[in-house]
This record gives sequence, C-alpha cells and structure tokens, in this order.
Amino acid sequence: MTATVPIRQGTLTLPVEMCRTVGLTGEGQVVIEETAAGLLLKPKDVRTERIYTDEEIAEFEQVNNNLGPDSAEVLAQLRSLAVKRN
Repeated sequence: MTATVPIRQGTLTLPVEMCRTVGLTGEGQVVIEETAAGLLLKPKDVRTERIYTDEEIAEFEQVNNNLGPDSAEVLAQLRSLAVKRN
C-alpha cells in the first residue's frame, strides 16, 4: 500500500488502514530511519497476539488440572511443553 499525506507544522498523519495493518492503534510511536531509499517508518512497539488451537488449550487445561503444590513439578511440566513445541 502506498499513500501520499500532507505534512502540517511538522506533523505527519498516517492513514488509519496503514496503522492497523502494522499494529499501530491509539497513541503508538514509530521509529524513523534514514535509508539510501529515503525515510523508513516502522512501529516502535508492536505487540503480537498468539491464537491458541483447541488442542493447545486442552493441553494447558490438562496440565493445569494436574498441578500439585510443588512448584518444581509445575516448572518441569511447563518446560516439557515448551520443548515439545520448539
């Protein structure tokens, strides 16, 4: 997507659709980088959301139901899940 926008008193207003596409909502910030091709604008902090599958949710629930009072056991179970996914 390409857009031409006006600059008024040093302020550049980005099109809403472009902001949504890169995850900028509300009062986000952008990093402006000077490159050989011109200025590169990129989001400073973009938070991504992870959508879990039904199988992953069921696995989390299974682990949660099996948790005991021993925190070492909990950590071991969580680590084993992380290893399986990587």
